[in-house]
Amino acid sequence: MTPVPQPTLILMDGCATSGTAFAREVVGVGEGRTASVRCCSFSGDTCDSDHLPGGCQSDKTFAQAEELCDMNGERLCTEVEISSNLCCGTGCNFDSHQIWVSDGSASYSR
Repeated sequence: MTPVPQPTLILMDGCATSGTAFAREVVGVGEGRTASVRCCSFSGDTCDSDHLPGGCQSDKTFAQAEELCDMNGERLCTEVEISSNLCCGTGCNFDSHQIWVSDGSASYSR
């Protein structure tokens, strides 16, 4: 029987041009890692850090981060969006935090 590949999750710096720099990191689902949460609009033109349910959200698993964004009518930002500095300065001092990102492979529609 061929093993089923486990999905990988991606962590990266909340704003590469500000403060502490975290290298992009790929982690496995079962590693139990946590990070801060930044969400993007479905159109990809806005980023939200401090208007999420419960305010600023840190120390969350990937699944918790996805759920928080969904509850706010948004989605996890993609690597491209974060790399374009879309989220820099959007609150919670997350510019210098490690955050969860989507690899863009999920099909989001609203």
